[in-house]
Amino acid sequence: MTRIAILGLAAAAATSVALLGCTAKAPGDAESTPSAGRELSPQEAAAALPGLADIDQRFDSETDGVPDVDADRSTYPADCLKLTFGGPTMSAFTRDHRVAFVGREYSGEGRGTLTLTVSSHDEVVPKTPFDDAGNALGKCATFSNTAHRTTSTWSTELIGTPGRGEQSFGTRMTLTKDVPPTSEGTIVDEVRVRQGHNLITVSYFVPPSSTPVPGVVDRAVEATVASLERSGD
Repeated sequence: MTRIAILGLAAAAATSVALLGCTAKAPGDAESTPSAGRELSPQEAAAALPGLADIDQRFDSETDGVPDVDADRSTYPADCLKLTFGGPTMSAFTRDHRVAFVGREYSGEGRGTLTLTVSSHDEVVPKTPFDDAGNALGKCATFSNTAHRTTSTWSTELIGTPGRGEQSFGTRMTLTKDVPPTSEGTIVDEVRVRQGHNLITVSYFVPPSSTPVPGVVDRAVEATVASLERSGD
């Protein structure tokens, strides 16, 4: 399976701490200012993407532009589509309200590839897809994914998230069965963060031949959220 096919799983870190998964700010926590989560133009969304120096010195290449969501995809059990924000609520919201979608890839030899996207909408990103993803996890410790006429099998677990933004959800997906089997053992760590009108998605693809960079997903999230907060000043 190619990397693009595998990342289709994501509707597209290796050393994340406690298995926290989906987090939201507790009552009494400081709320982000409304302007920090305002609707962004495509140019403003692109400006929120961190540079290579903000990610990790072990990554030495960055490329603008990433594939958009792969709609021709299914899972078994069917609810596992919600685990990667491919359920009907998020799909309809994206179709009806998205005004900007930008992305960047960061890579380093033997270190895998990190993909970061920022999408902005004319309404606040709903909580429902985050709740749906958390609820689906119990059914999706193992699930099959069919994309590009290829079916693969994945195991999943929650991973900790840096607690930035208004709500976040993180998973680690490990490829356990593929045809041909050369990509088995691939890990995809994903974190999504809701910040007002904006949705941040970080996906870290690590094939068996690569060594993951510790903490890089959290750093990417923190750098992007910080950039969004500055854009609201």
